[in-house]
Amino acid sequence: GGGSGDGYYTAYPGNIVLGEPGNGKVTISNSTISNSAGYGVYIAGHDSTLIQDFVTFSGNEKGNIKSP
Repeated sequence: GGGSGDGYYTAYPGNIVLGEPGNGKVTISNSTISNSAGYGVYIAGHDSTLIQDFVTFSGNEKGNIKSP
C-alpha cells in the first residue's frame, strides 16, 4: 500500500495524494481503496476537491480520508 516509503510518501502518506504541491480535483468511481500504510486518500491542498461515487475503503492503517 501507499505511505510506506521515505521522502514524498512519508510527508503525504496515502495511496492517493491530492493537491500537493498545488490544488486539484479528482473523481473516483466504482473503486476500492485499500491496504495503505497511511490513509486511503490524503488531501493535502486546501482547495482540493474529492468526488466519490461508489467507493469502498478497507484496511487503511491511519484512516480512509485525511483532509486539511
